[in-house]
Amino acid sequence: MDERISWEPCPTCGERAAVGWELFVCTACQSVNESPVEFDCPAGCQMDAAELPHAFLSG
Repeated sequence: MDERISWEPCPTCGERAAVGWELFVCTACQSVNESPVEFDCPAGCQMDAAELPHAFLSG
């Protein structure tokens, strides 16, 4: 289940796509982070779960 949804530019077509984010706790570093877990582009572009972090996380 997504914790939040954001609208981001689709890496394929540039249209606004919905990205679902999920919170996770890093016990080793004692922090809470979020990671993209779902992607829905109205233009029909596809992206698998392994590609999401590379497309929507910076750094």
